[in-house]
Amino acid sequence: MKTLITMILIMTTLGSFSLADWEAQDVGFPENMQVAAYSAVDENIIWAVGGKTGLDNPPFQGISRSTDGGGNWAFSTINADGLDLTEYITVDVFALSDSIAWALLANDIVVPHRGRVLKTIDAGDTWVHQSDAYPDIAGLHNGPDFIHFFDENDGITAGDLEEMYITSDGGESWSKVPDSNYPPILDNEDPYNGSYCTAGESSLWFGSNSGRVFGTSDRGNTWIATDVGLGTDFIWASFEDEMTGLATAFMNTQVSRTTDGGATWTILEHQLPTNAILSYVVGTESTYMYGSASIPDFLGTDPGTGFTSDYFASTFDNTSLSLLPARWANAETGWAGAMDNNIYKWVVEPTGVDEPYQRPTLMQLSQNFPNPFNPTTSIQYRLETAGHVSLDIFNLQGALIASLVDSPKSEGSHRISFDASQMTSGTYIYRLSSKGESISHKMLLLK
Repeated sequence: MKTLITMILIMTTLGSFSLADWEAQDVGFPENMQVAAYSAVDENIIWAVGGKTGLDNPPFQGISRSTDGGGNWAFSTINADGLDLTEYITVDVFALSDSIAWALLANDIVVPHRGRVLKTIDAGDTWVHQSDAYPDIAGLHNGPDFIHFFDENDGITAGDLEEMYITSDGGESWSKVPDSNYPPILDNEDPYNGSYCTAGESSLWFGSNSGRVFGTSDRGNTWIATDVGLGTDFIWASFEDEMTGLATAFMNTQVSRTTDGGATWTILEHQLPTNAILSYVVGTESTYMYGSASIPDFLGTDPGTGFTSDYFASTFDNTSLSLLPARWANAETGWAGAMDNNIYKWVVEPTGVDEPYQRPTLMQLSQNFPNPFNPTTSIQYRLETAGHVSLDIFNLQGALIASLVDSPKSEGSHRISFDASQMTSGTYIYRLSSKGESISHKMLLLK
């Protein structure tokens, strides 16, 4: 059964306006399992693994795969010849295609926890244990955490207490990253905090529980760690490219930004609407999804999910769902887990009034919000320099319907409300002009 959480959302950097929903997809997990991790290959191929819920439930090695965008899921359990996995749970997955994927498992019974890396090349029918990673002699306090591949050969998997392994042959062999290749761990620091991010061809980052972000720009061979300025707290990071990223903290609504790959961080003027985890929307200029802490009402946090495309100068809350960081296949397709056994897909439906996004030199014009609208909507624009501005509404025949702005304006962001109570339903064009440049978008009035 599918549940639609309906909303209308603007994401200006997506290049068009769309109706969009988070749609719950049943991945076929038993009731005692929840989605633990997921890997989106493209808009059609998505893999998900499940972890058990509750301490009394037995360990489970569940994995599910869809090749039609989540319309249908094939659920199975992971088995490897000669390997007893009865005490293991699946904690992460990374897929390269509809047939090739790696699964990361952790022993749920024995402490210190042991890890297992398994690979399939036949869509999960058979799995091969890649034993060089997490040998039994390497005890992990909380178990292995994540696995990621930059291409079919180069990959990395990491666990707690300085256990990092890299491969350059698709996992046939793994080597431990030397302790000297990453900064010393602080007292009581867990150097991995539950979510990692990547950008470019060789860079990866994750946050710790001590206010720092760890980063590599050479596929895990060497690392840096920097304090993001948000206190000694659990840190989540997300990057839009190899230089630019944001970081948030579990008990702090401030946001920190880097423009040098994580070497230095600056706290932004604007704050989060709630304590939240970020994920950059792939294929956009600077749109981030924010989701509140996965435990509703914890520390006064209101569950919810939304988007920002201007580093939180403005935000668009879209649902009361408490979602985990999303994995985006592109600007219009992403999946996120929640505290249930569903996975949620971001579903976009064209409205018929899409307009290519333009980014002029001197100004930016956002899509009106909401859109479609009745009878009022808000239009936001930004000026790089002060100057005389006109903002006009036209019908499709080019006739001027209304003049909203015709005056000097200062540099920065501006917002104006438009009331179309006296207008008939239909598609209209609004145009921003300044210093010889203009930019236009369409909007839809539905009465």
